Amino acid sequence: MSLSPGNDPNAGPIAIQSIATANLGPVFVGWMLQLIFYGFGLSLLVRYVTGRQYKADSRRIKLWLWAVVFAATGQAVISFYSVFHYGTSQRRDVDTLYAQTLADCFATMPAGIVGVLVQSFLSLRVVSLFSNNLYRGLFVTAASLLIAGGVVGSWLFVAASFMLRNDVTPPPGISFSLASGYVHPRNNYFLMLVQELTEIWGNASLWLWGCCIIDVLITVTLSVLLYKRIVGFNSGTDSMLRSVIILSIETASYTATFALIAAILSNSFSDDSLLTNSTGAFFQPLSSFYLISFLVTLTSRQGLREKTNGYSNNDVESRGVYAARYPSNGVGMSKANPSTASASAGRVRPSTPQLVRMQTLGEPRSDEDEEMDLKHPNPEKEVRIEM
Repeated sequence: MSLSPGNDPNAGPIAIQSIATANLGPVFVGWMLQLIFYGFGLSLLVRYVTGRQYKADSRRIKLWLWAVVFAATGQAVISFYSVFHYGTSQRRDVDTLYAQTLADCFATMPAGIVGVLVQSFLSLRVVSLFSNNLYRGLFVTAASLLIAGGVVGSWLFVAASFMLRNDVTPPPGISFSLASGYVHPRNNYFLMLVQELTEIWGNASLWLWGCCIIDVLITVTLSVLLYKRIVGFNSGTDSMLRSVIILSIETASYTATFALIAAILSNSFSDDSLLTNSTGAFFQPLSSFYLISFLVTLTSRQGLREKTNGYSNNDVESRGVYAARYPSNGVGMSKANPSTASASAGRVRPSTPQLVRMQTLGEPRSDEDEEMDLKHPNPEKEVRIEM
């Protein structure tokens, strides 16, 4: 058979099937999932940027969006190259299968960037809901540490990959649970610092555990803060708040679940185990999941406004709707022109148990203007939910 035309007579040894399957099987699943869901993300992106809401968004939101898209695209390029390379390469010996290409070395960097961007965006939205400075400070501290830990973890994975590629024995504590950028094996103070950090955290997967915990923290905190604002005096407002809670749980569920499974697997097997690559099936798609989550969050603002019945896609001339809760004598509701509603919103009223103000105009407004204000007994404190 080796003398048949087209065969390479100098072909080297081939790894046994169990090793090839354990090494390439999980990551191929992860690469394919990442590319498939990246395609879904692009579909959502096209719908969003061609809609009226995108045109009304501020430059800050647009820059944030395109930064997420750019990083997710980088991850998709790496996945496509890896599928093509390992799908066509005829070098199937054990050393080659476990060696790292440049694409392999940077496999977690774009995903880590996407995660940081989306987590930071959602965290800022949650921070705006706190009325208690102590709780706000605790949340900011916890979120900052978790997001920073995720950045460090994703880069430490890159470091471990370069060490393997350059046949460098990693210091104690460094494994593929951690890793970051190119690290020269000698006279590198950064490597010494990394070693100290990994001795503190052991082999815990900083990136994956950080992603899982911060996603759960954001979702739970947002849900609790919004649930406390469901007071029952306006079915439209309460329905909108419940929709935001459900949406936040839905969008965080797949990123948190996949990150959790990947983190557990990364801590379950050592780097020399045949099953160590099983984590790749779950962390590779994370960048696409975060892209979808971010776009769903941005797109949902339009649907939530329509749910208040104050705006309809088929009624671009819809007049503004103003709803407010006054002291215990009942609920006041009036329909007025946008200018009248704005003037009413600007008047100073006595301190009330709670005041909810919604304004919905015929055309979408910028992210700074399109908001729901929740005011508490102290009229000097105002908390906003930016839709």
